[in-house]
Amino acid sequence: MTDFSTLSEVKEHFIEALTTLPEQTILVSGESNSTFTEINLSETVSQDIQRLQNLWEFLESYRNLKIIALVGMVNTGKSALGNHLLHCGESGIFEEACIRETSEAQEAKIDEETIVIDLPGLGAVLCDEDDKVVRGIIRRANLLLLVLDINYPIPRHLYDFLKSDEVIKSGGLQRIIIVVNKIDSLQDLPEKVQKKQIQKYINFLTNGNSQMEFEGISKLFDYEIPIVPFSVKQARENTNSALEYELQRVINLSLEASSNTAIYRAEYDLLQIAANYVLILIGYATIQEKKEDLDRRMTSSIKAVRSEINDSLQREIQRFAERIISIRDSCYKEMSNSYTTTSAERFWQGDNFQWKKERINKCRERYKEQMVSEFNQFSRNLRTNVSIIARSLFGDVQISVPNGDSITSELKSSIYEIWDAFDDYWFLDKDSYTFNRSLDQSTNCLNKAVDYLKDWLSELDDRISDTLRSKINNMTLFQEYSYYLSHAQLLESFCQKFVSIDYLRDIFLNQQ
Repeated sequence: MTDFSTLSEVKEHFIEALTTLPEQTILVSGESNSTFTEINLSETVSQDIQRLQNLWEFLESYRNLKIIALVGMVNTGKSALGNHLLHCGESGIFEEACIRETSEAQEAKIDEETIVIDLPGLGAVLCDEDDKVVRGIIRRANLLLLVLDINYPIPRHLYDFLKSDEVIKSGGLQRIIIVVNKIDSLQDLPEKVQKKQIQKYINFLTNGNSQMEFEGISKLFDYEIPIVPFSVKQARENTNSALEYELQRVINLSLEASSNTAIYRAEYDLLQIAANYVLILIGYATIQEKKEDLDRRMTSSIKAVRSEINDSLQREIQRFAERIISIRDSCYKEMSNSYTTTSAERFWQGDNFQWKKERINKCRERYKEQMVSEFNQFSRNLRTNVSIIARSLFGDVQISVPNGDSITSELKSSIYEIWDAFDDYWFLDKDSYTFNRSLDQSTNCLNKAVDYLKDWLSELDDRISDTLRSKINNMTLFQEYSYYLSHAQLLESFCQKFVSIDYLRDIFLNQQ
């Protein structure tokens, strides 16, 4: 058995864990653990904490005493039986009014080791309030004396109460005796008929009645419940000492069997309450799995989109590079074939010479415009492709492209240098050295454009990443991930504290 000090420490740590729970959370529902239901925890947690604190406050003073609790419906003679156990008459310690005006329990000492508690009658005028008092105390008793009136079947309210989890079903933790009171109401009948009526009532209680949809009490508990016929009236008149002796004998045996069980009942209550919160641990684990799955799916989806974007970029870059080379080659061919001059034309520089010079100049500007137009088209294609690809996951995405003036400037310069080479050679009559130097310079300009393009693409990639990150909140997967993440964070402290309690972890988790 766990000692009271250890159990108290467990209780304190458990209450500390309970205080970290949020007012609302989600719990798994359904056998597949694939759906969640939102629940409000605040009232339940508050009640459980209060229940534990009240129980421990009671145990501090009463755990070494034997507690008898009187339970029953109103007007069954429950309080009268209590007064009789206290060796008092009708005007004794417990009020024997037909209608009780308060919902407070009353207690008195039978001797230095035994206390009897008179609980409010179930089903009274203050029904809900009375029932709440009864439910808050019955687990503290070693013995429940359940008092019935032989003139009435067991009420449904009382039977449902016995079936509920509020009543301990184990004889190792608590004992119950059913006292069938008011058998004096049968005294005008022949003795044999009295006995038959009493036995019939006992059989009814034990085995039930299918027509009344009453299953009997024999199936509710893990031990045989003693049923003792009794009459407080006869006991006060000393006219049936045999029944009085029998009741006292059964009470003594039951108290002996249930002595020193207060800590067991405290442990039972603590574990029963803690068991309800194992669902929180299961929910937390399931939420974590759901969150991790969403994280994997989200990461995979983002990687897939980025991969598709990168593939699109590479295709556009390849096409752009091919077009730039093609434009440059076309420029070179046109200038080398269409605008040649003879030595005489270069000497006289007549109208035909001037016409060719004007034409080659226009050719230069045309190809420079083609270079700029091709880059602008390349830039638009990249922006459009990224928007289309990202739309499926991120919704509307608008990408701003970096400034490309440095690239277009070098591309135009590469055309200019080709023109300069032919201008020197065909119109200025310079030697081949200047021609080759200009062509080399054209290649250098193209290489610079490539270097600038690399920087431009790197900046574009950063802008794409920043834009997609800013759009993550719009992702359905991310919104779902955030939902589960927030609930996991709210439950994390409780779960950590719960599993850090060795006693609870060994009982609830190590057996899983």
